[in-house]
Amino acid sequence: MRIGFCGAHRTGKTTLARAIARIYHLPLLSSSASAVAARHSFDMAHHNRLDTGIPMQVEQLDTMIEGFEERTEGFVSDRTPLDAAAYLLADATASAGTPLSRETTVTYVEKAMALTAKHFDIVILVPPAITFEPMDGKPPMNEAYQEHHHMLVRGMLFDDEVSIRSGQIQRTNTSRLDRISAVLEFCDPIAREKGMAVPCDAEQSVAA
Repeated sequence: MRIGFCGAHRTGKTTLARAIARIYHLPLLSSSASAVAARHSFDMAHHNRLDTGIPMQVEQLDTMIEGFEERTEGFVSDRTPLDAAAYLLADATASAGTPLSRETTVTYVEKAMALTAKHFDIVILVPPAITFEPMDGKPPMNEAYQEHHHMLVRGMLFDDEVSIRSGQIQRTNTSRLDRISAVLEFCDPIAREKGMAVPCDAEQSVAA
């Protein structure tokens, strides 16, 4: 089973992915854009033009897909290609970038959506809901930017042109155990389809 978590930064995706990977006995793929950003001198704490972000996001997507393809037996990932595409779109404005970079962005987004559908059995959208603290190497602590990113991911996830099996955690759900329970409700039917063991209780599974 291949499970992906998507959504804005600092929403608890990695915490959930780690718990779900342990419950289903699947390897965890945890990707960070920080190292790739540093190689491209891309400062995520400040505004960046579209042209600057494209090379970084291309490398980020390629690295992500390599990791997916190496794990043919299944995995849980705390990122999906939709997340990378949303960061690129977040820097796209009416005047940002050259005509070529704007065209490249559209192509990149379409590719990210297709790759998400190809590499995941289900993708779980995690909304902005929990309190988070600023951290070095992370996007700015800006609730409007976080919400913008979330809506971009949500739009791609539920696009009519690409069929992606998905689930969405409710914004009012901020309890770790309740969030895990919600994810299990989305994933258990797929686990049964694949003949995998299905946990009986989220609290017991996390404690085990």
